[in-house]
Amino acid sequence: DAMGFVVLTWLMTHEENAAAIAALVADLHEINPSTAHLSDPGAFDEADLPTSPNHTFRTTCNMAFGRFAWSVRCHDGVREAFALLHGVPAAELACSWDNPFYTPRADATTNAQATQLHWDNNHYFRGEQAPMAEELCVQGVYHAAPTSARTPSFVCCPGSHRHWRGLCEESTNPSKQGAAVLNYLPASALGADALAAHGVQPPVQIHVPERSLLLWDSRVCHGNTSPTVDATASAATSGGGFAG
Repeated sequence: DAMGFVVLTWLMTHEENAAAIAALVADLHEINPSTAHLSDPGAFDEADLPTSPNHTFRTTCNMAFGRFAWSVRCHDGVREAFALLHGVPAAELACSWDNPFYTPRADATTNAQATQLHWDNNHYFRGEQAPMAEELCVQGVYHAAPTSARTPSFVCCPGSHRHWRGLCEESTNPSKQGAAVLNYLPASALGADALAAHGVQPPVQIHVPERSLLLWDSRVCHGNTSPTVDATASAATSGGGFAG
């Protein structure tokens, strides 16, 4: 309620988390048998992995339905967290979109790429109120490994969910002006002056310990950043990202 996000720490046991990481390695072995000799998730080369536009989201080769993704998606702690927020029994949950996020090691490409600040919610679609625009939408990422200044990490503008509705009314909101774009509002379309006028604070990095679940309201302005310090010696495996 206050900041628009929360971190639930140590959701899995060490053993459960190790099993999830082993499941990721098994997925990669099945997709690319030439990697069968690798057991360390930080030892894979980018060229050996399922393709990804930004070397982070693993969208191809059915990764969203692999062993790793299912081990996170079906974990009791993950399910109970979403069930608590939505006020429904865990057995009644359905997942709208999910994907593993995985960066085995720092390189020039991953260091140079980031996701722009945005909202994954918009009050408008084609100039009219969007379906379910006012309903709570919660996104989350389970972190099988920790993030730090040496790894890509989540960023958000704390408390910006309280200003979301007013920002949607800005004349520069593409969806308000008729764009057929549902549930997406880039901060760049609004401009820094509008953000400041509505009281949106600058983004901060949110570093998450391993075995922890980061949850945020889709009305929070968020994105991600590349490493902010030299990360060439640091390997990073991100957890399964599951948006609900």
